[in-house]
Amino acid sequence: MELGINTSLSSKKGARSFTRLNTVRTRLTFLVKKFEEILKVDDMLKLTEQQVCTFFVDMRKGVIKRQDGGRYKATRDFVKIFKAFWHWH
Repeated sequence: MELGINTSLSSKKGARSFTRLNTVRTRLTFLVKKFEEILKVDDMLKLTEQQVCTFFVDMRKGVIKRQDGGRYKATRDFVKIFKAFWHWH
């Protein structure tokens, strides 16, 4: 991901900044922990498409809440990061 090869067709190719890579790392770690906590799945490769879609819909609807009890406002950012990781993997 550091080289920027794994980007969508609409994104510019090229290296990503340290800040961007750190954000991606932090959000992926969050997602893995939430998958383990909510979906009871230890291995991300065992996730089904339905589980992942349901997880992100629940995030958007407010079923899965932030630590302060609020709703996630920009779930699309989590989805984009997860999709980039999944296609890279």
